Amino acid sequence: MQYGGRTMRKLSQLVTLFFIVSFGWAQTSGKLRGTVSSSDGQALAGANVIVDGTSMGAATDGDGGYTILNVPAGRYSVTATYIGYKSTTESNVTVKVNLTTPMNFNLESSAVEGEAVTIVGQKRLIERSATNSVRTVDAEEIQNAASRSVTGMLDMQAGVTITNGKLHIRGSRAEEVAYTLDGAQITDVINTGRDISAIPEALAEIAVEAGGYGAHVGGANSGVVRQTLRTGGNEFGGNVRFESGDYGHTDMTATIGGPLGPVRFFAALRNTHTDDWNPSFYESFDIDVDGDGVVDDLASYESGVTPDGDTIQVSFDGSSIAHRVQDNMQLNTTASMDFGPLNLRLTGVMDNSTWQSNSLPIYYMFNTDRLPESERKLTMLATRVNFFLNPNFLLTAGFSTMNRSYESYDGLFGKPSGFQDALMWHDSASVASTMNAEAGANWKTSYTDPTSYYVGLFPFQRPGDITTGWSKNNRTTLGIDAGMTYQMGDHEIRAGLDIKQYTYRKYYLSTSAMEQVNRLVATSDDVASFDDAASGSNETVTDALSLYLRGGQIGYDDYGNEYDEGFDGPREPSSMSFYVNDKYEAGDITINMGVRVDQFNMDDWKMNDPANPGWDESNQGIYTDQFSESTVKTSLQPRLGLAFPVTDETVFHLQYGKFAQMPELDLPYASTRYMHLVWGGQNYTPDPMGFDLDPIETTQYEVGMSYQFLPDAAIDVTAFAKNTTGQLLLDHKHEVGIDNTYGASADAPYYENGDFTTVNGFEFTLRTRRISRLMTYASYTWSDARGINSDPNSNAGNLDQNALSPPPMMISPLYYTNKHRGAVSMDYRFGADEGLLSGLGFNLQYKVNSGHPFTLSDGGMGQRAANEGALLQDARSREPQEPVGMSTTPWQNYVNLKADYTLSLGGVGVQLFAYVENLFDTKNVINVYHRSGNAYDDNFLTDPKLSTEIVAANGDLYVDLYENVNLANRQHYSWDFGQDLFGSPRIVKFGASVSF
Repeated sequence: MQYGGRTMRKLSQLVTLFFIVSFGWAQTSGKLRGTVSSSDGQALAGANVIVDGTSMGAATDGDGGYTILNVPAGRYSVTATYIGYKSTTESNVTVKVNLTTPMNFNLESSAVEGEAVTIVGQKRLIERSATNSVRTVDAEEIQNAASRSVTGMLDMQAGVTITNGKLHIRGSRAEEVAYTLDGAQITDVINTGRDISAIPEALAEIAVEAGGYGAHVGGANSGVVRQTLRTGGNEFGGNVRFESGDYGHTDMTATIGGPLGPVRFFAALRNTHTDDWNPSFYESFDIDVDGDGVVDDLASYESGVTPDGDTIQVSFDGSSIAHRVQDNMQLNTTASMDFGPLNLRLTGVMDNSTWQSNSLPIYYMFNTDRLPESERKLTMLATRVNFFLNPNFLLTAGFSTMNRSYESYDGLFGKPSGFQDALMWHDSASVASTMNAEAGANWKTSYTDPTSYYVGLFPFQRPGDITTGWSKNNRTTLGIDAGMTYQMGDHEIRAGLDIKQYTYRKYYLSTSAMEQVNRLVATSDDVASFDDAASGSNETVTDALSLYLRGGQIGYDDYGNEYDEGFDGPREPSSMSFYVNDKYEAGDITINMGVRVDQFNMDDWKMNDPANPGWDESNQGIYTDQFSESTVKTSLQPRLGLAFPVTDETVFHLQYGKFAQMPELDLPYASTRYMHLVWGGQNYTPDPMGFDLDPIETTQYEVGMSYQFLPDAAIDVTAFAKNTTGQLLLDHKHEVGIDNTYGASADAPYYENGDFTTVNGFEFTLRTRRISRLMTYASYTWSDARGINSDPNSNAGNLDQNALSPPPMMISPLYYTNKHRGAVSMDYRFGADEGLLSGLGFNLQYKVNSGHPFTLSDGGMGQRAANEGALLQDARSREPQEPVGMSTTPWQNYVNLKADYTLSLGGVGVQLFAYVENLFDTKNVINVYHRSGNAYDDNFLTDPKLSTEIVAANGDLYVDLYENVNLANRQHYSWDFGQDLFGSPRIVKFGASVSF
């Protein structure tokens, strides 16, 4: 919502704040800290410690201590020097984001100048400076892993659950996880999830923080997933990699990095293609009712009743699904410039994708040419400037911007240049000229699309029929921060400000609206031509669009042009955060203490009088004088974390903290026209709007222990408990009476704060260094997550049927959680001196979980068609047969394997590799039918009260189709829920890479 110069005022305020104040943190770097002493234990004051190949370094103080701030995540060699002592270098030093790498040097005396000692550092198994659970995966582990994706690496981490494609941390809802890439936010604040996954070869580190982070981190109630890009080295190097595999998969990736004058740069470019981006367990079938071995010619019926004179053969090839091609082009780059006390880091990311959709391959088997295609373009730019006033005082400022555009369109016609192009999708002459004459002849009139073939009461879309409308959206994120870090003895003091501004637009032109405009062009004297219809000035067309685009638009007009004024302009939420944090690190204790203040402006508007919604019945909208800008909400969040070693091998850590964030903003956002529809009360609208919502708040406690029980092996056990309040749920505004001023429906639903989640659990991890060729990582998580609703719409059925009393408030297990979840990664590699076996390696991943809760339910068919069965997709039809969430889907097991062989040819490294995802082709059950509790039978054909009459009237053909289309290939489930019942089948990939 915009008022006059609101946007310009906000921008000017952001720029002013950027240049005047403030304090922030890069979140792409860590620090080195330790002492330099002689071999007999005497502190060496004035010794120099340098990160090799950089200008980063420090001199030791009177106690021999030093700190090097702002070291980018990665691996380094670090050298300590002192006159009269041997120079000592430790290689293989790993720096992790927001953590302290301890490095103590013991220098040997030397009578000869220039004598040096080199030590190869070992992988740290315990993080003494971490006061919360932090799991990191470095570049080497990423490259060796059997899952070559960010999602695959995250799925191995303790506390992480991925259910139906959504990532949850410690029993949270998916929207309560934040994501960053090189310190810039990439969280999708509108629909949850992350907007970008980096190229695997470009990553220096992936880290998962499961709550308990310091006050410098915000916008995440349950966890943060950080991706940090690599920094260019001191020498030129690179890699070219080609990969091929099942389902037409190809992947070409190239990296290069090194010095270029004062710049150290790194770049990764990746181009991927696949013929089927969503492989599934489909089963091929032919309809041969008479059993003669020949596919039957089946008579088609108009709407399943009257013969239409056509015949079709139903033969489905489940091994090759048409129209699921995906192409992706990615570019990840960083550039670092080091000018002594001043250094800069630039990050650039491009991620462009196009893909085809075919979610119902049997229904669309005769009309794949007209299925949707989509395009997403994303760019992110980030700049960070660091300036050292002295070695212990760092000033930093950052700026980031991200733009994401999405568009979906008719695959036959391609991306439209505007509204008029999209109208042609519903014109029979255009279909005939673009596709073929037969497809155009299928149309009933020039503007009326064909009816489907019907055989055995099952529809199959005719060639040339329209399948999709035109949709697009655009989102931008602007981030500004600035800050200081001051190392004052054992205290690391941070203070900062972080500002984020978002802009959101969305547009949809429905097929029914296209049909009505084409009808007007063909039949109305008021619309002279398609040019006239698309002009935007024809009132007849404008009125028709307002009637048939009942969802309305945000930030666009009905013709697809950007619109910036009034209540249907773009939504512009924002946040401003202040924090101060003190991390005290002494030899025997770490205390991380801070406070954060977040101010949220969700741009979700406020009803001036909640008892009298401003419904403008006559004009399909709202009375604008009954609404105003939403209130800025402030949340104070204290944080406290402790870590203290009991012995050299044992460290305890505990934390307490409060966290706050905005809710998923797609829920409260609605156009004024859709609000009119909700307040009208004549339609079932389970996805309404929200007003002046509060932030979601979480209180979390954590206590854990890290124990290095062997020189090369350590475990971590962490228990946690948290309570989240203010989550969104569907509800009525009980203050709205039936006699309210503007006549809005008193039963209209809204999204309101009012739900909660409680989670208790513990996590176990085992990590080893490489022991006799084998390096192992294992994790196990037990969690119990409960609440009233698993998502904001879970109580839609109860609310709709609520006539006399509010819906029941029952605490039950949440549908997206796994009570038990485990993972094991074993990496086995032969050493450099083992003959022909040198360079051979294997990586095996095993993942297991106990399934997720669901509720056995019953209910009638309602108004469902015979081909849809009696699935209980409509919450109003569901009748639970047990306490909510009492049952659980089956356990799931996944095994992934990678084998690789690396050799050196003339100074060039060559690696041959092969991956197998889901090695044993396990048909894992992800979801089940609520009526039967399994994934193979929906209980429709086997329940006489549901199907007896239909089967008796339609015979074996109907049964044959139902068993093959629905039970074997889950068409009705995909149609209703947009999900599958099973996980992905086995996928084999192989290739080669060359490093230089």
